[in-house]
Amino acid sequence: MESFTKVLSEVDAKKQTAIPSKFVEHLPYNEGGKTQYFPVVDVSGKEWEFGYYIRSAENSPYPKPVFQGDWHRFASAKKLVAGDRIVFRMEKNAAGNQRYSIAAQKRIIKLLGQVIWGQEF
Repeated sequence: MESFTKVLSEVDAKKQTAIPSKFVEHLPYNEGGKTQYFPVVDVSGKEWEFGYYIRSAENSPYPKPVFQGDWHRFASAKKLVAGDRIVFRMEKNAAGNQRYSIAAQKRIIKLLGQVIWGQEF
């Protein structure tokens, strides 16, 4: 199971969120310059239609993939703000089919330099 976690910035929570470039190899193929959509399931079982976009090399010397599509609706529905965290996973079922899931977590407290996160929702 491949995954990444990300503490959200204000832009992430309100508009779109950057995806680690190394994780793109685990997402559906994207030629770049257009949005590739795919289903993502949250921990409650609700399905979202996320998209990811990679800026073409013509537009940016550093192509940066970002989540779009239902990302903003997901962040809004979960009331995500800067400082919250997401956990994004690519899983395979017994038949070998890929499935993407996402969970959100609120920061509970920072104790002795360690962040304590709430339950995934």
